[in-house]
Amino acid sequence: MSGVVAGLVGSVKAAPANLFPDPSFESGTLNAGWSGLFQNTSVTPRTGTRSLQVYYTFDYDTGDFASGGSFSSTLLTVGLKYSFSIWVKRVAGTISVATFGETKTVTQFSPIDGYNQLKWENVTAASTTFSVAIDTANLTTFYVDDLALVQGATAL
Repeated sequence: MSGVVAGLVGSVKAAPANLFPDPSFESGTLNAGWSGLFQNTSVTPRTGTRSLQVYYTFDYDTGDFASGGSFSSTLLTVGLKYSFSIWVKRVAGTISVATFGETKTVTQFSPIDGYNQLKWENVTAASTTFSVAIDTANLTTFYVDDLALVQGATAL
């Protein structure tokens, strides 16, 4: 019987390492690579005690509203496959997230919707830089949490 247990234990694979630095924003600060209208907050986390708040602002000089921003860092190896997921939450409206050359959106109609997951799976890296742009078509605050970037075609 112990041989069966040992065989089962030996066949269990560890989950792939998350390459994204501080994916749940628990450090209380933003890591290098983030630029735009973001702040680390304890408001409405999906898991843990922190999330990333994405907000908007009005430029009185130009009369323009701005929201969102991006993350960019050297995390990839050209030619290898990666999977990425991000959880987003808004009271209402549309959030867009762009990475690996593809933009995905989620539309929420009420706070009851909670967090929604967007995923890119099994994408071949064309460069060493991983970039993700986060924005909203509406002028409102929204939240991001639990980002995952893993090597391979792992389901997130």
